[in-house]
Amino acid sequence: MTKVTVHATPAETPSQSVIKSANQLTHVTDTKGRKLGLRRVPFLEEFRIIEAVGADRAANQVYMSMLNPVLCIAEIDGEKIDIPRTHPQIEALIQRAGEEGFLAAFKWVAASADPGTADTEAKVKNGAGTPA
Repeated sequence: MTKVTVHATPAETPSQSVIKSANQLTHVTDTKGRKLGLRRVPFLEEFRIIEAVGADRAANQVYMSMLNPVLCIAEIDGEKIDIPRTHPQIEALIQRAGEEGFLAAFKWVAASADPGTADTEAKVKNGAGTPA
Protein backbone atom coordinates (compact mmCIF):
# COMPACT_ATOMS: atom_id res chain seq x y z
CA MET A 1 0.00 0.00 0.00
CA THR A 2 1.27 3.49 -0.87
CA LYS A 3 1.55 6.07 1.86
CA VAL A 4 0.54 9.64 0.95
CA THR A 5 1.57 12.67 2.99
CA VAL A 6 -0.29 15.91 2.48
CA HIS A 7 1.33 19.18 3.53
CA ALA A 8 -1.41 21.76 3.71
CA THR A 9 -0.47 25.34 3.07
CA PRO A 10 -2.00 27.45 5.82
CA ALA A 11 -4.75 29.71 4.52
CA GLU A 12 -4.29 33.45 4.75
CA THR A 13 -6.22 34.92 7.66
CA PRO A 14 -8.51 37.93 7.12
CA SER A 15 -6.05 40.09 9.09
CA GLN A 16 -3.14 38.96 6.93
CA SER A 17 -5.19 39.71 3.83
CA VAL A 18 -5.94 43.26 5.04
CA ILE A 19 -2.29 43.91 5.92
CA LYS A 20 -1.10 42.52 2.59
CA SER A 21 -3.58 44.69 0.73
CA ALA A 22 -2.56 47.78 2.70
CA ASN A 23 1.12 47.20 1.92
CA GLN A 24 0.63 46.81 -1.82
CA LEU A 25 2.10 49.55 -3.95
CA THR A 26 1.00 50.88 -7.29
CA HIS A 27 3.86 52.25 -9.37
CA VAL A 28 3.61 55.33 -11.55
CA THR A 29 6.23 57.45 -13.27
CA ASP A 30 6.30 61.21 -12.76
CA THR A 31 7.37 63.74 -15.41
CA LYS A 32 10.94 63.68 -14.05
CA GLY A 33 11.06 59.98 -14.91
CA ARG A 34 11.10 58.84 -11.28
CA LYS A 35 9.28 55.61 -10.41
CA LEU A 36 6.93 56.32 -7.50
CA GLY A 37 5.45 53.58 -5.36
CA LEU A 38 2.06 54.74 -4.11
CA ARG A 39 -0.02 53.33 -1.25
CA ARG A 40 -3.22 54.02 0.58
CA VAL A 41 -2.48 55.80 3.85
CA PRO A 42 -3.73 53.68 6.77
CA PHE A 43 -6.62 55.24 8.67
CA LEU A 44 -4.70 55.54 11.96
CA GLU A 45 -1.87 57.32 10.12
CA GLU A 46 -4.32 59.97 8.94
CA PHE A 47 -4.95 60.90 12.57
CA ARG A 48 -1.22 60.97 13.28
CA ILE A 49 -0.67 63.27 10.30
CA ILE A 50 -3.28 65.70 11.64
CA GLU A 51 -1.43 65.75 14.94
CA ALA A 52 1.90 66.30 13.15
CA VAL A 53 0.69 69.22 11.01
CA GLY A 54 -1.02 70.94 13.92
CA ALA A 55 -4.54 72.25 14.37
CA ASP A 56 -4.22 75.34 12.15
CA ARG A 57 -2.84 73.49 9.15
CA ALA A 58 -5.22 70.55 9.65
CA ALA A 59 -8.15 72.99 9.47
CA ASN A 60 -6.77 74.45 6.21
CA GLN A 61 -8.61 72.47 3.52
CA VAL A 62 -6.33 73.61 0.71
CA TYR A 63 -3.20 72.57 2.61
CA MET A 64 -4.60 69.16 3.55
CA SER A 65 -5.96 68.46 0.06
CA MET A 66 -2.51 69.19 -1.38
CA LEU A 67 -0.74 67.18 1.32
CA ASN A 68 -2.83 64.01 1.09
CA PRO A 69 -1.55 62.81 -2.33
CA VAL A 70 2.06 63.41 -1.26
CA LEU A 71 1.50 61.20 1.80
CA CYS A 72 0.66 58.32 -0.55
CA ILE A 73 4.24 58.23 -1.82
CA ALA A 74 5.81 55.12 -0.27
CA GLU A 75 8.94 54.98 -2.39
CA ILE A 76 10.85 56.95 -4.98
CA ASP A 77 13.01 54.98 -7.42
CA GLY A 78 12.90 51.98 -5.09
CA GLU A 79 13.91 53.91 -1.96
CA LYS A 80 11.38 53.45 0.84
CA ILE A 81 9.65 56.57 2.16
CA ASP A 82 8.26 56.36 5.69
CA ILE A 83 5.09 58.15 6.64
CA PRO A 84 6.24 61.41 8.22
CA ARG A 85 5.78 61.88 11.97
CA THR A 86 6.73 65.56 12.37
CA HIS A 87 6.07 68.75 10.44
CA PRO A 88 9.73 69.07 9.33
CA GLN A 89 9.51 65.50 7.96
CA ILE A 90 6.32 66.45 6.12
CA GLU A 91 8.03 69.46 4.55
CA ALA A 92 11.02 67.31 3.58
CA LEU A 93 8.67 64.87 1.81
CA ILE A 94 6.91 67.72 0.00
CA GLN A 95 10.30 69.10 -1.10
CA ARG A 96 11.50 65.70 -2.25
CA ALA A 97 8.31 64.87 -4.15
CA GLY A 98 8.21 68.24 -5.83
CA GLU A 99 5.41 69.33 -8.12
CA GLU A 100 6.09 66.39 -10.43
CA GLY A 101 5.65 63.81 -7.67
CA PHE A 102 2.61 65.63 -6.31
CA LEU A 103 0.89 65.63 -9.71
CA ALA A 104 1.61 61.94 -10.35
CA ALA A 105 0.29 61.01 -6.88
CA PHE A 106 -2.71 63.34 -7.27
CA LYS A 107 -3.71 61.70 -10.56
CA TRP A 108 -3.43 58.25 -8.98
CA VAL A 109 -5.53 59.28 -5.96
CA ALA A 110 -8.18 60.83 -8.21
CA ALA A 111 -8.33 57.76 -10.45
CA SER A 112 -8.41 55.41 -7.46
CA ALA A 113 -11.21 57.29 -5.74
CA ASP A 114 -13.49 57.24 -8.76
CA PRO A 115 -12.50 55.59 -12.03
CA GLY A 116 -14.66 58.14 -13.85
CA THR A 117 -12.80 61.12 -12.36
CA ALA A 118 -10.38 61.33 -15.26
CA ASP A 119 -13.31 62.08 -17.58
CA THR A 120 -15.00 64.55 -15.25
CA GLU A 121 -13.09 67.62 -16.47
CA ALA A 122 -13.86 66.78 -20.11
CA LYS A 123 -17.53 66.22 -19.27
CA VAL A 124 -17.75 69.59 -17.54
CA LYS A 125 -16.01 71.40 -20.40
CA ASN A 126 -18.22 69.73 -23.00
CA GLY A 127 -21.46 69.87 -21.03
CA ALA A 128 -24.55 71.64 -22.30
CA GLY A 129 -24.62 75.17 -20.97
CA THR A 130 -20.83 75.35 -20.52
CA PRO A 131 -19.55 78.42 -22.37
CA ALA A 132 -17.05 77.61 -25.12
